[in-house]
Amino acid sequence: MALAAAVAPETSRGFAGFASAAYSYSRRSRRAIRVTAMARWQFAVLACVGLATLGFVQEAGAQEPVVKSYSNYTVLRTAPLTQQQAAALLDMEGRQGLDWWTVPKADKSADVAAAPEARPQLEQRLRGLGVAHEVIFQNLQDHVSAIDTEQYRGKLLSARRDSDNYIDNKRYLDYGEVEDYISLLKKNHPNRVRVYDIGQTFEGRTMRVVHLSNCFYCNYSAVFVDAGIHAREWIAPAVALHALSQLAENETANAEMREGLDWFFLPVANPDGYEYTHTTDRLWRKTRSTIQNSRCLGADPNRNFDYYWNSVGASKNPCSETFAGRSAFSEKEASNMRGFLWEHRFRLKLYITYHSYGNYILYPWGYKADDPEDVDTLRSVAMKANQAMVEAGSKPYTIGSSTQTLYAAAGGSDDWVKGFLNVPLSYTIELPGYKYGFQLPTSLIDEVARQSFEGLRAFAREVKSLSKRPTQVTRARRALGHHGEPSGGRRGQEGPGGSPAQVEGPHPRRGQDRLWRKTRSKTWWGLGCAGADANRNFDFHWREVGASWSACSFTYAGSKAFSEPEARAVRDFLLANKDQIKMYLTYHSYGNFLLYPWGFTSTLPDDWKTLDSLAKKANSAMVAAGSEPYSIGSSTNVLYAAAGGSDDWAKGVAGIQLSYTIELPGGNGHGFDLPPSYIPSVGRHQMELIRVFAKHVGAMRKK
Repeated sequence: MALAAAVAPETSRGFAGFASAAYSYSRRSRRAIRVTAMARWQFAVLACVGLATLGFVQEAGAQEPVVKSYSNYTVLRTAPLTQQQAAALLDMEGRQGLDWWTVPKADKSADVAAAPEARPQLEQRLRGLGVAHEVIFQNLQDHVSAIDTEQYRGKLLSARRDSDNYIDNKRYLDYGEVEDYISLLKKNHPNRVRVYDIGQTFEGRTMRVVHLSNCFYCNYSAVFVDAGIHAREWIAPAVALHALSQLAENETANAEMREGLDWFFLPVANPDGYEYTHTTDRLWRKTRSTIQNSRCLGADPNRNFDYYWNSVGASKNPCSETFAGRSAFSEKEASNMRGFLWEHRFRLKLYITYHSYGNYILYPWGYKADDPEDVDTLRSVAMKANQAMVEAGSKPYTIGSSTQTLYAAAGGSDDWVKGFLNVPLSYTIELPGYKYGFQLPTSLIDEVARQSFEGLRAFAREVKSLSKRPTQVTRARRALGHHGEPSGGRRGQEGPGGSPAQVEGPHPRRGQDRLWRKTRSKTWWGLGCAGADANRNFDFHWREVGASWSACSFTYAGSKAFSEPEARAVRDFLLANKDQIKMYLTYHSYGNFLLYPWGFTSTLPDDWKTLDSLAKKANSAMVAAGSEPYSIGSSTNVLYAAAGGSDDWAKGVAGIQLSYTIELPGGNGHGFDLPPSYIPSVGRHQMELIRVFAKHVGAMRKK
């Protein structure tokens, strides 16, 4: 779409907004005003006051998207089901023309949308099973169009008044408007708001995380909130945006929530899908990625996280609504989230992902029915949040583990955050749908958003309270008796890996900080914060990406490249012996990754095929020896972007052809404290890797 505009800014705001609203909502609404049905069109509004002209011109031959119609689709709600009825209805999942909005489960009702051709068979099946049901929407398109009309009116009202720099909860914003609001926050509150671009989506949209803090260099404990990972769940981003606006702009009323606590918001975790629901298909759920040899698009990003990925409650069928993706983290949206969450994992104490619908507060696990070890804490905190929402006027939320309360589904973000990152409090919150399902009327946004914010306030209080006393995870680590023995790794907290390259980092054991990551150098400007990340301190694209300038950050890159004596020592040895050294390996933990450069860019090295092939041979040898498989690829593309790493420098500057970072096993309840009983097996597996690498280097020397 080519757009041309000449607008008098003082006088034409309402007309510009009118034109934008009319065009945006004409694409999908069946009741809103249609601007045009032609492929080539012109629309002009003459603003008499100021004599300004606004023009839109669509390029010749361009086609508007084919809008999905839900005309004559019916939505049914069953009575509470017996175990046998639920099992029988589950067999109908995935059938053409049926979309189960809520999964059939014993003792609960289920909602299902049926295409006209699928309704007779569905009703016949319900009658045969003796399942009572009611019609929620006789013609779903009527309700979709009604919401479109509300959206259209809301946009006109917003365009005709000056922006007040806050979310008014009158309508659902599209992704462009969400981005505009984030930019506005950053501009208006530069001392309290930072914005991070965490990566591009499949269709090229930028994902942005908003960071709120009273003190960016203080390294406070943090809360991460995301929403909209399932595209059609519009109320979720609306709730997240309301919370963001309250914390960023309503300083006085919510000061206690900001005190000593940082907040990260990802208001829309699936931008491509979310925008698609605003333009083409209101009930689209997945991402918009293409799948080789399939006519179907997208994967369920909340089945795409690498924690028991695709083991239960997910599909291998690309046309399924719960398709788990080609591989774990195949979806750029999930991969982008992984990188950011990983970078901030030491600070995160609470993770919340907003979904809809059903009034649930769910904690892990989604991949199994067993409760986490700290279930009492998870449940107690959830109950306090629920009570706060009820006191604000909400109906009570059902509390429990995802599997026990709702259904089993592996690969969810909440499981990964708790199981892999060891964040103590991790929740999925399913917001209300009432009788409307995913199409909650705009008149209910404010009610749900305000009630949910009171729950968030209660969560914040609990995070602060729990931070003042040891968690069950902390007590478990102490009980293991590891006490931070210096067992290797450039980052002080890391596990098995040979002699430590960083002597000072690991030694604050014996009563100090087992999870220390950095060096122990002092900086006068660091306000009491010590050390730098030695693996961000090498002088190759130093501090360009994935590193911090704040001395209190875990990823502080240092005052300058090679400011840290540990990094200089590695540099000097490698340069002195670079003619003899054919391979560089740096051991880290954790996560079972075999990574090659680059870390500063997603562009691959010229010889990446050699690096990749050799890594795969080494991985096969380890797997044959009993190891879990390692994920293989470049650091940026597989894990996250981070410049200044030793592996990048070894290859890019020292000229060592074969350079790898090896992230050893951990996590799954152990994190960096891998029990000593694991050391022999990890060591044996690594010897098989070394054997393959040594054979290859030997062959290189013969040439």
